Amino acid sequence: MISTLNKINTAFEIFRANKGFASKFNFAKCILYNLTPSKYRPQSLNFFPISSTIYVNTICNYRCSFCFLINDDHKGSKKFNLTLDRFNELIEHDFLRYSGRITLGGGEPFLNKYIFDFIKILKSNNKVISIYTNGSLLDRLYDSYMDNQVNYLNISHYDDKFASLRHIFKRINFDKKRTSITRLSKIVTNENFYELEEVFDEATASGFDRIILQNYFPYKKDEKDLVIYKDNKDFINTLNSLKKKHKKIKVIEPNLLSRRNKKFSCNNLSLNSTIDSEGNLSPCCFLTPPSPLNGNIFDENSNPWNSFQFLKFREKLGENSSPKSCEFCYFKHGIENRVF
Repeated sequence: MISTLNKINTAFEIFRANKGFASKFNFAKCILYNLTPSKYRPQSLNFFPISSTIYVNTICNYRCSFCFLINDDHKGSKKFNLTLDRFNELIEHDFLRYSGRITLGGGEPFLNKYIFDFIKILKSNNKVISIYTNGSLLDRLYDSYMDNQVNYLNISHYDDKFASLRHIFKRINFDKKRTSITRLSKIVTNENFYELEEVFDEATASGFDRIILQNYFPYKKDEKDLVIYKDNKDFINTLNSLKKKHKKIKVIEPNLLSRRNKKFSCNNLSLNSTIDSEGNLSPCCFLTPPSPLNGNIFDENSNPWNSFQFLKFREKLGENSSPKSCEFCYFKHGIENRVF
């Protein structure tokens, strides 16, 4: 019930961000498509994404083993730093024009020198703005951030770094000028969920509004045992106990992977777009980095969201098997506990 209300609230928030008939009509077509049973959804889309993630860079001051964008297979590069001119081209392009919510990601977004210019532009376009950051740069950028706050400030939780950054998180969260909804984002695995009580305690003491718990996406085959499944009673009991203890903080629960052979119903292929500074797309935030092989919005001779690669993914919709790269993805059966 709570999950349904979260989805309705998120949908309404994005709907309000869409101005004009064409934008709202695009929104309606997108929602109708995603409410349709997956086996009846056509492969080709006749609407644009209503939510988009823009990678403003592919560089970071951290090196995380679970990062999809920067790892041993694809190193980050300064050549993908998003410029102000290119940002305007992206935002004004038809492909992104109807995205009521824009997430600024990376890399570490606050390493981009134009980050606050991006936020100002998005605000002037009435966008719902979300940003994912490790939070390490917010201390030196404090005044600039408080003058240019986003709707959702998502701080990634790292066990070995949180203590050294706690003071800045508390400073932001308890600042009376704060308008952002702050969310502490934690990747949970089959091995670390027993340590969640400390995360809940830290989030509450530091004044966060919400906790986002994200299931693990196994980038490597030998990591598949880290995924949490729906039949993991220990995790469910642990989470329920923590929610009862910490009633004042809102918890966005993780999608749990099902062992049942359910139909492939991914919504990421038809709700959200993930795009880099050059206009390249990726099927979702897990299958990165974006590549021209998936489509490029500046290619005038193609329909990027209906590229060959996207159609190959969508042809699996409604089948009992998923694309191989989605085999252990917790979103492959649709968005359940997470709002889109």
